[in-house]
Amino acid sequence: MTPIEEALSLWNETAAICGWPLVRGLTGDRERKLRRLIRNGLDEWREALAKAQLSDFLTGKTEKAEKHAGWRMTFDFFITESRFIRILEGNYDNREPVQVSFKSPETVLWEARLRTYAPGKLWLGIWGPKPNEDGCQAPRSLVEEWKQRHEGAH
Repeated sequence: MTPIEEALSLWNETAAICGWPLVRGLTGDRERKLRRLIRNGLDEWREALAKAQLSDFLTGKTEKAEKHAGWRMTFDFFITESRFIRILEGNYDNREPVQVSFKSPETVLWEARLRTYAPGKLWLGIWGPKPNEDGCQAPRSLVEEWKQRHEGAH
């Protein structure tokens, strides 16, 4: 089997699993692009196919805008050199969802108060007892952090 035939066979095996269109023929342009990509062997070809198979985007598992809803990767997309390189570089790899945590407005206020307060400095009476006094109303974790920073600063 020639390298071109092997590359096409690997594509079609992966395409069958991923739901991509199978290659039925090579035009002159397709063959030139493919030869260029596999000129140093099939290792990168195999690697790119494996990475593409794991990509939720390239396998159509991610939500897309309505105008792209039916999009799926094709052989021509894959053999475009710039896209092939991006696949190898991980641009289409799945990303862990970003975990965003929001602080309550009250927590943000207490952080600001405690960041600027040091023993002997301004503390408004409406804030209740100071962080080094019993009954402080700031969240316990913030008071503990404050105490660690100001330990012995009386």
